[in-house]
Amino acid sequence: MIDNSSSTILVSIAFLWSAIEIPSTAVAGELVQYSQSVSRRPRCTPDECYRDPPADRLPEIVTPTHSEKVLDRPVIRWRSVEGVDRYTVTIEGPNFTWEQTTTQLWIRYNDSPLQLGQTYFLTVNAHNGRDPVSRAFTTIDPNQYQEMSDRIAEIEAPEGSLDWVTNVADLYKQYSLLSEAINLLERSLPEPGTSPQLYCTLASLYEQIGEHELEEQVIAESPESHCAIAEHLGHSQDSQPTSH
Repeated sequence: MIDNSSSTILVSIAFLWSAIEIPSTAVAGELVQYSQSVSRRPRCTPDECYRDPPADRLPEIVTPTHSEKVLDRPVIRWRSVEGVDRYTVTIEGPNFTWEQTTTQLWIRYNDSPLQLGQTYFLTVNAHNGRDPVSRAFTTIDPNQYQEMSDRIAEIEAPEGSLDWVTNVADLYKQYSLLSEAINLLERSLPEPGTSPQLYCTLASLYEQIGEHELEEQVIAESPESHCAIAEHLGHSQDSQPTSH
């Protein structure tokens, strides 16, 4: 026998069930087809990788990357935004704020050296009504910086020579200072064809930070630099910096 309280519960359940809007067979079928198409969508093809649509009109930060370290006066790079002719870059840390506006797509922090081993907060504002793009970055550990400096001092090649640049760029890579390696190579590239190794190294660094157009441009400028990028990316991996 069902008592009055049980009857009340059953009536309430029936009322709630009737209030739920059940999609029609056609709509339900469309939802299922959409779900299946998304789940079957390949993330990568031989020509490209599928990505969710990027945020519209945002100055995507290129360097520092999420994984690299920087020196005490880092270079900040970002991608252009259509219709924008100025960007404001802000670096914030403990009791510290630095801000500069530029018309270029990069800027070097040029104030007092940042504290080593410290995390800072970076924003790039395109002044187009959208929120600034933000990223945290960390300067190199003081002990690793000293260790790296000692190793640079031991390089026998004359400072500024191609051999010196090659060795220093490799050290920067070992210490995850990708931006510094790129900046050094960009300033030091000789005439195309005279040092394919440097062109190859720069191309591989561009590839690591996702600057594929610059990678292709460097390779095109020096056809002799068509090296095995995958092999070059692993260069110097056998000699990693000491952890502290």
